[in-house]
Amino acid sequence: MFDGARHAFRPRARAGDTTGLESKVPTQMVPIDTAFVSDGHAGQRLTDSARTRSFLALGVDARRCEKAAAVLQRTHRAQVLDLTGVLLETMRTEVDHLTGLTWRMVQAADAAPPGSRDARGLAVLVTRALPTLQAAIETALDTASGPLLLVEAGPLARYDALALLSRWTDLACGRGNAVWLLVPQLIGNTGPVIDGRPLPLAAPSQFFRLDGEWIDTHFAEADTDERTDRAVPAPEGAS
Repeated sequence: MFDGARHAFRPRARAGDTTGLESKVPTQMVPIDTAFVSDGHAGQRLTDSARTRSFLALGVDARRCEKAAAVLQRTHRAQVLDLTGVLLETMRTEVDHLTGLTWRMVQAADAAPPGSRDARGLAVLVTRALPTLQAAIETALDTASGPLLLVEAGPLARYDALALLSRWTDLACGRGNAVWLLVPQLIGNTGPVIDGRPLPLAAPSQFFRLDGEWIDTHFAEADTDERTDRAVPAPEGAS
């Protein structure tokens, strides 16, 4: 409407007096999760997984895999299970019970061309060892006091046996503890894959990339703590 006193048009109703030119609603402060801030997104994600006993494939720069395993053992009491070690030990036991087969022959077959007789024989030996490997994972999971960290899964990919992990990636699977799989990240081989083969994940959220800086920081803290402990003098009278 036209305001004769102001010689200008104005709205019929005024919203109210203002003391400034606010262009947004007032900012509301929310409580900060101190656990999230103190250990970052990676620490919070690992803590949540340990609490809910979920499965996580942890992408780690290949150069930091040993560091990452040590850090996870220290920060989350993770128990490490070397899948390659268990598989080789089981295969050696199988060979000892087979007539006419030696471990040297098995090693030679590992370099045989794909599809050859030796390669097929080795694949059969690996298949026979898988139930023992699965049982070893289940036993370790039942006895672990924290998350179970699976490392060195390369042979499972090489012999097309990654499906073995489906038992624990299943979202409906009941687990005594969280299961974490260390997945080395290499140039041209990144994401939820091992040796170019995709992991049998039930959901994309089951893969999480561990930041290298987070690993290095915690590893350095552990090293500092160890040096401090060695420098503390023993109490008088201690033997």
